[in-house]
Amino acid sequence: MAARIEGPLDVKFRHNGPARRWEWELNGDLEYRVGSAQSSRVLTIHEGATTDFASVPRVVRWLVPNWSRGHAMTATIHDALYRGDAAHFTYVIKKENQPDEPLPRPTRKEADDIYREANNVVAGFGRGLWWWQRQLAYWGVRTFGRGAYK
Repeated sequence: MAARIEGPLDVKFRHNGPARRWEWELNGDLEYRVGSAQSSRVLTIHEGATTDFASVPRVVRWLVPNWSRGHAMTATIHDALYRGDAAHFTYVIKKENQPDEPLPRPTRKEADDIYREANNVVAGFGRGLWWWQRQLAYWGVRTFGRGAYK
């Protein structure tokens, strides 16, 4: 069974000062179960985290939109992993009747693989990118995302 994203994507626009970048802030937590819907590996993006959704160059937005229903969720997860702000995300193994076991921050490759997996999950519900768009998005972050991973 596929991984699972829980919680709606509830965001509000946030002015980002002189940089004039479009940025949104989460109004509630977004949870992603990595690997499968029953996985104990849980990535939670917390309220207050910011995202610019997908940083797609304008010239190719007609191929891969930077904001669409499911893609906005997966891009928010990817942004949190790339920004590495521990105050805004947790990555843990959840165990029954035991404290959560923290996991190390995913590497850039792992973050990109989680992004690809999440894109496939939302596409399975008819809310994401087409197969070829998911491939372009994944290879775009693998090829050009190096400088954005902090």
